Amino acid sequence: MMRSLSRRLLSPHMSPWRSLPWLMLLIATAAPLSSALAQSVDDAPPARFDVSLVPSSAREGEVVRLTVRAAVPPGWHLYSVRPQGDLAPPPTRVRLDTPGLAPDGDAFESSPQVHRFPDLDLSLAWHEGTALLARNYIVQAGAAGRRELNGAVLHQLCTETTCTPPRATPFSTSLRIEPGPPRPERQVGLRVLPPVAGAGSLGALASDGLWRFLLLAAGFGLLALLTPCVFPMIPVTVSFFMGEHRGSWRPVGTALAFGGGIVAAFTGAGLLMAVLLGVSSVNRFAASPWLNLALAGFFVVFALALLGALAPALPPGLVQRLHGADARLSGPLGLVVMGVAFTATAFTCTAPFVGTLLVAAAQGAVLWPVLGMAVFSGVFALPFVLLAMFPSALARLRGRSGPWMVEVKTVLGIVELGAALKFVSNADQVWQWGIFTREVLLVLWALVALAVATVLLWSMLRRHAGPRGWLSPRPALVLAALAVAVYLGYGARPRELSNLVESYLPPSGTPLAAAGTSPLDDHVPIGAVQGLPWRDSLPAALAEARATGRPVFVDFTGYTCINCRWMEHAIFTDRAVYEALRDRFVLVRLYTDGGPEGAENQQLQAESFASVALPFYVILSPTRTLLARQAGVVRTGAAFLAFLRPAVSATAAL
Repeated sequence: MMRSLSRRLLSPHMSPWRSLPWLMLLIATAAPLSSALAQSVDDAPPARFDVSLVPSSAREGEVVRLTVRAAVPPGWHLYSVRPQGDLAPPPTRVRLDTPGLAPDGDAFESSPQVHRFPDLDLSLAWHEGTALLARNYIVQAGAAGRRELNGAVLHQLCTETTCTPPRATPFSTSLRIEPGPPRPERQVGLRVLPPVAGAGSLGALASDGLWRFLLLAAGFGLLALLTPCVFPMIPVTVSFFMGEHRGSWRPVGTALAFGGGIVAAFTGAGLLMAVLLGVSSVNRFAASPWLNLALAGFFVVFALALLGALAPALPPGLVQRLHGADARLSGPLGLVVMGVAFTATAFTCTAPFVGTLLVAAAQGAVLWPVLGMAVFSGVFALPFVLLAMFPSALARLRGRSGPWMVEVKTVLGIVELGAALKFVSNADQVWQWGIFTREVLLVLWALVALAVATVLLWSMLRRHAGPRGWLSPRPALVLAALAVAVYLGYGARPRELSNLVESYLPPSGTPLAAAGTSPLDDHVPIGAVQGLPWRDSLPAALAEARATGRPVFVDFTGYTCINCRWMEHAIFTDRAVYEALRDRFVLVRLYTDGGPEGAENQQLQAESFASVALPFYVILSPTRTLLARQAGVVRTGAAFLAFLRPAVSATAAL
């Protein structure tokens, strides 16, 4: 910086009067600066650089990203990778000395702090605390096998008064070269970095202390209760505790044991997958077709038990080990099985919360994941513990309640058969069978509603034929069930239904007709959203973005993602959102839980954006730079527009 300042003072374009203040500043600061520089080599603590390569294996012609996580000592700062002018210190550079990798564009970084110095007519960008520096490289020709990569980070540390001389910190990493032709999805290097802990970020909450992290876990537990996947478990919980599944336990003890099973299952499953398979395995588990088929089997068995067609039994030898439990799933074992099944069912919607919580816990001590998952699942289980206490009290009235309890069990059994169809449809969507489509599922659900209406009507005619029976709630329930059957059958035509119903249905293979949408409505038909030019290849979308100058809107979604369907029907149909997507963006939709590219799309999301959430929305510039990201549900069209507009403005300024 002193050399640059001297060149500026000696410039022929600098008048004597303008150079006088600069000359006095140089004379006044030269001695202390030279003394500080002499001491800086010994006094300045070194910066720490952790280097990683993503992905760690690639083929010839594919792109890999070299990422450097810099830990800057307190009180010091690390300068940006961008050149900042003659008067600025040299930029930080990442140098790779091993041949065989060609740079793909310039280096990029996490957001630096920008500081303005009006007296010097200078702005400087630097990093404090933790920073991410990265550069993309194209793998060139070479023999297959493991290749050792060596390089150095060229940098300079400064405080407000002191700077170190430029340093070169060496590093080494490795890359495994795979045989085979390059894969198209790996030939595009995104200029994207995962978020760095900062003010207001998830990492900042975790790094601020254990109590803040536990508060974050409790908040996630409350948010998880709002997800639609929780709703089907309400009748299951009620019917379970209304049956003879309590053994000799008291209602409060039974409910608490049930809640403890949920906590243990959530904590154990989340931590086991995070340790063995990584954070992204949480979503992979939630979308597994085998899991969905197992859940469907659980609902069918439970429904048949309620209908009196099946009495689940355990082997006699195992029964003797369960402290005298009877032949059915009762007592502690039944509660454990119920808690595990409840956890597996709820994982479909709670996986993003669990995965994000485990990412945050990775920044803390060893016990943070255990405590965080326990708090999350405890808050999540609390309403169902209270719900379990209430049916336990009702179950004591079963012997005196008459035949109405049998009717309730029958209706709940039929409803649970309908819930089983949803999980079979999930497996169908992931495996792309094309059997349990939206229309087929609606017809089957309509038949379930008709069956409920038939049971209630038959009970009313046979057992309550008098005036008293017709004044009971049963006629209203019969009409409600018939209305549901007609409504679901209407949607199978195919016609668009309400957002809540559509969120439980698989994507329609044909455009849906609108139900009463007028040109003056502030929403467009879902068929219009389905008719947008959604691409299924990110490289193709980026190529179009370079040609048109428009940003790329990436929708990471899933076939089994209920929240994704809700966003498509409730938010994307907002007229302003629809027009913005249609006119301002190149659109790409990537399914991460199934289809021919599901595994690759999920790996792209996890590696490039350090997220396992669904839905997950990303906006990229034509130069492959991240402009905005949004995880999870957005409740209003106006809020989603607030997410879209800055990216459009930033692209227009390029």
